[in-house]
Amino acid sequence: MTGTTGASAATAALNDPMAAQLSAVKQLTEAMGTVGGPTTMFITQLEATVATVKERRQQVRALIDQLSLFDEQLALFEASLQPILEWSRTWVRVQESVFDPLGLTKRRSDSPPGRP
Repeated sequence: MTGTTGASAATAALNDPMAAQLSAVKQLTEAMGTVGGPTTMFITQLEATVATVKERRQQVRALIDQLSLFDEQLALFEASLQPILEWSRTWVRVQESVFDPLGLTKRRSDSPPGRP
């Protein structure tokens, strides 16, 4: 039964990086708690944990860079839409000023359901 639990824990560790980190921390604390414990194993595990944290931080920085680029692209897109929005508003005002006095435009309340 212990072999099965170890195998399932190893499978879970492969599937879940956080579980692998927690397992490494558990092993570290156990090694630290043992009087005269194997310091080489402790240092090796600590180095692995530090490397994992460093790798995660690099991934976060890469994600931040990607999000910053995406935000810049969205800002450019938003800025490019502003003139179109203003032009559209102006066009609606022109239509209303020309067609409303003639009674040629429908009000939204006069529109059939489901249509603007």
